[in-house]
Amino acid sequence: FGVPNWDFLGSTMVTSNYIRITPDQRSKQGALWNKIPCKTRNWETQIQFKVSGTTKDLFGDGFAIWYARDRMMGGPVFGSKDYFSGLAIMVDTYSNHNGPHNHNHPYVSAMINNGSLSYDHDRDG
Repeated sequence: FGVPNWDFLGSTMVTSNYIRITPDQRSKQGALWNKIPCKTRNWETQIQFKVSGTTKDLFGDGFAIWYARDRMMGGPVFGSKDYFSGLAIMVDTYSNHNGPHNHNHPYVSAMINNGSLSYDHDRDG
């Protein structure tokens, strides 16, 4: 079972009712990438998502919505590569940093990158 024009990686599960990127288990990663480049100048997207598990706390590191040049490139930045070119909207659900933050979790942030910047989880998210 699949969805036309989309590729899946890792623990991603597709059903007729929903797509689960990762199960409620430790050390799981998943991804969903569109196969068709968006070549229009103006665009918008609507995404409906649900983060859930067996406890009241949010576990896992979070997830990101990517509008990036390179697709299907696994890596350390919410499942994708560092030094990406494009836009990442990141939802950080767990405070696993090495220093103080000035925000609470879950935390939503965005980063635009031309491929020259490294994402620093402790400072950027």
